Amino acid sequence: MKNKTLLSLLVLTLTGPMDIAAKGKIEFDEIKDSIWTLTQNASQSRLRGDGQVLYFMSGDAFHTYTARRDQEWDTFSIIDSRNLEYLIKGDQIQLLESKFSDRVLKVKLLSGIRKNKNYYIITDDLLKNFTQLEETNEAG
Repeated sequence: MKNKTLLSLLVLTLTGPMDIAAKGKIEFDEIKDSIWTLTQNASQSRLRGDGQVLYFMSGDAFHTYTARRDQEWDTFSIIDSRNLEYLIKGDQIQLLESKFSDRVLKVKLLSGIRKNKNYYIITDDLLKNFTQLEETNEAG
């Protein structure tokens, strides 16, 4: 009896955080190919800044996500600033595919001198700093 109680408590403890994480998760299939515009946290320059960035490598984006989530910056993978694309207000991206269980997204940059190149963004940053454009190609 005591073992069943402990096992039940363990199962509830382990599934609780996963359930909470699932509630905040986006359904990527519903927003695939959509276009988003940067409206907050923009850099002042495309060459450097402290605003929103895109990552050249998906692993860099995921390591940054993990470090933020766990608050373990000592294990944070250092990223060369040359491997970042700094965004300015109004820059647009198109969502292409999901990586790392929707925590990182592959995107195509639609603005600036490096437009039409693929990068990666942390999903939390997308939801916090970007606004999705409304579709205007409805059949009428």
